[in-house]
Amino acid sequence: MPKETKLSPRMSAGIRKFMEIATFSTLPEVDRSSPLVRRNMTIYRENVRRTEGFYIGENLGRLPIIAGIGHMDPDDEDAISGAKAAVEAHNARTGQNVELKRIVRVNAQAVAGEVLYITLEASDDCFYESKVYITNADEPTDPDVVEVDFCRPAVHYQA
Repeated sequence: MPKETKLSPRMSAGIRKFMEIATFSTLPEVDRSSPLVRRNMTIYRENVRRTEGFYIGENLGRLPIIAGIGHMDPDDEDAISGAKAAVEAHNARTGQNVELKRIVRVNAQAVAGEVLYITLEASDDCFYESKVYITNADEPTDPDVVEVDFCRPAVHYQA
């Protein structure tokens, strides 16, 4: 029998926060047999596969997605800290000294924390994509851990 996992209060709060801002619906509210829902799910899955999570599409309506990738507000504090960490990692790797100009788009996936797919514009007027993992702290007083998987020139940016 699997061991029961207990989440810290901070991690539980982080999951609740993500569920409030993610733009996917719960299963009972969506008719999976609807041709429109099936078509939109196909578009969603293809977009996620083709763009590595950076662009999932707009106006696809309510989809029956659990633990999928959803839109996140670019003004969310996790999005901002993730974007800043991505720019710092980019500067450290390349020796450049660019600054965050604006966050263009953020998609997020709830895991044990969050995976953020961030498209950003830097002070060099170039667009970048970064995949950032934010682990919620074990204790409410501990800071979150932000890990930048990569920050690269944007491949999937769509204006």
